[in-house]
Amino acid sequence: MEEVAPEPPYPRWTEADWVELLLLYKKLPDGPRGIIRAALDDQPTPTTADESARYLDKLCDAFYRAPLVVLDGPTVRLNVDDREWVRTVIDR
Repeated sequence: MEEVAPEPPYPRWTEADWVELLLLYKKLPDGPRGIIRAALDDQPTPTTADESARYLDKLCDAFYRAPLVVLDGPTVRLNVDDREWVRTVIDR
């Protein structure tokens, strides 16, 4: 039987994905938008962060991308190399 290598995890969001990120963000309800904003602005993590992060992760899977935000205990952070790129895209 031939051994199959596991699929690599989805790639992280990059500047090449700006259209997809814009479409994703425009369709998000307030909860997931709030955790993205909290990560961008270094704000406290919203109380609905767990549920919102799960919802956002499912949408990121649909775009074949790694989670956009990661919950690190009581804080939320963006899972991208350039935070300002995310800010530029979602502020359009």
